[in-house]
Amino acid sequence: MKTKLICMALLATMAVSLTACGTSGGSSSTSGEMNTSSAVQSTGITIIDSAGREVTLEKPLETVVTFNSSLYDTLVSFGAADTVIGVGDSIKKAIADGVPSVGAWNDPNIEKILELKPDAVITYKSYMTDENEKMLEDAGIKCIYLELSKADQVTNEMTSLGKIFGEEEQAQKYVDFCNKYNSLIDERLKNIKEEDRVKVYYEGYTDYKSANSTTGGHQLVTSAGGINIAADESTEYPEISDEWVLEQNPQAVVKLVSN
Repeated sequence: MKTKLICMALLATMAVSLTACGTSGGSSSTSGEMNTSSAVQSTGITIIDSAGREVTLEKPLETVVTFNSSLYDTLVSFGAADTVIGVGDSIKKAIADGVPSVGAWNDPNIEKILELKPDAVITYKSYMTDENEKMLEDAGIKCIYLELSKADQVTNEMTSLGKIFGEEEQAQKYVDFCNKYNSLIDERLKNIKEEDRVKVYYEGYTDYKSANSTTGGHQLVTSAGGINIAADESTEYPEISDEWVLEQNPQAVVKLVSN
């Protein structure tokens, strides 16, 4: 029975955390160590992004390029999809709707981005080189890192997104939604004993590529009361074998898929 409860909680936690992909609800109940906060100052709009950088804008963004599909879906839910003038080639929905591709999330086409002249590029810090960042910033294009990948940072990131796009009300609905249901999950799992926690194999979009304790995937599993069997792996997203998974004997498998 407890195994079933934790599996259901895992599904609920993932649903809440991934609500950015389709609603104007909310996300994680904790504020996170990064404190991705936002504030309006006399000089404009200032936020602290996921990389801990202070970013100041004179006014809400009107045109952006993004490589983050979750962020794109969030802007759609905000009613701000028309601000996106370029996307990474993995964001198929936007490309199908006529938004031009500007390269891969891990290999951006900087020349194409410069041609589009967006107000900002919102992407993953780990895949933006210092050289590319400098080229964009020198051209007057802000680089902003809001990743929406870790449960303990998402509410702060959503608040920041609401601020920089002038959609504070929609962002707050998201935050309130997630706080409500994460609190409910926490309450229902608080008495689960350690020996009753479910061992979970979490796999990303790539087959046999899991997630260690530093990742958002790990946070999803543990927030739902599960035990991530790859938590102690040395690399962030370890490549593992089917034999290893069988040896660990997980009680539940979570696999990310994309259309």
